[in-house]
Amino acid sequence: MPPTLEPRDFYAKHFGFEPAFETSLFFYLTGLGARATLVFMHVDDASLPPGPEAFGGEAMLLETR
Repeated sequence: MPPTLEPRDFYAKHFGFEPAFETSLFFYLTGLGARATLVFMHVDDASLPPGPEAFGGEAMLLETR
């Protein structure tokens, strides 16, 4: 099942983010002149790190320079 497209469409409509790459398991958005990126992943994506419990889809990673 692909990730829901609602977040992609929301960030495109309200903040001007554009899809840079999409697959059936995640999509990658860029915005603010390519200074900001957002990635949305499906819970079944194999690149998610393993943990003691199933990933519930609630996480955020922020990086600043």
